[in-house]
Amino acid sequence: MKARVNLKNLLILSICSSLVSAHLCSAFGLSPTTLEFDNVKAGMSVSSEFQLSRGEAYKESHYEIETTGDLEENLSVANDLTLAEGVYSQMIPFHVDATGLNPGSYETTILVKTEAATGYFVGIPFTVIINVSEEDVLSYEVKYVQASMDQESNTPSFTAFVENSGNQTFKIDALKLKITDQTGAIVDEVLTYLNEAIEVPPFSKESITLKSEYSFKKSGLYNLDLSLISENEVLFEEKDLVLQAIISDSLRVWIKRIGALLLVALSIYLLRKNQHEKTR
Repeated sequence: MKARVNLKNLLILSICSSLVSAHLCSAFGLSPTTLEFDNVKAGMSVSSEFQLSRGEAYKESHYEIETTGDLEENLSVANDLTLAEGVYSQMIPFHVDATGLNPGSYETTILVKTEAATGYFVGIPFTVIINVSEEDVLSYEVKYVQASMDQESNTPSFTAFVENSGNQTFKIDALKLKITDQTGAIVDEVLTYLNEAIEVPPFSKESITLKSEYSFKKSGLYNLDLSLISENEVLFEEKDLVLQAIISDSLRVWIKRIGALLLVALSIYLLRKNQHEKTR
């Protein structure tokens, strides 16, 4: 999925904004102004959304929505929208059903319009482009990976944001972890098979969480190399993730040790004191 800015739409916004003081139009904008979906297979469906924003929210505003173009019969979107007083923006969802479409490029315009104080309607177009293909395409991007640790089980977990722009499901069924300490020495290498595969559907964005079976034995600063695996194939690697492991049990152990030492010291003190009193 590719988002683009249409210069014609920006020009409309610029003119509209400059005329607000003259009450010739109601200033609002759409973001993005174009969404393009590649590798859509016939029979698939695509769902997404765009944002409507306005500069002032001192009163309720009503907007009408119309569609024209190649996908007019395949695209579903609300017929109108109302922003209540105090609301500056709202997302507008839409859905495209590619059933019956032959390979090729299809374009449709969603026109969002509102009535200005003069009685004229001001509209801003949003463009949807669907490129239909017969090929199976796995296309994805892992935006970022963050590591954290479960304080109860002392196991590391990872949160990743995945954007799947292909027509195949992005699936993870295992993760491999290489753990090194600050000297570079390998602490352990662990392969964890997930009880249930994590999936990100085509043309969607999701935040996923993965948990390793490895349990840290001692506190310290570690470097982690993470591999995301699907059907024994590595789909993504992230190296040198830094994780500070704090083992809560270690604190309890030290408290117990200190307590035991204090008891020994107290016993020795009382024993010597007793012996001293007997010799007097």
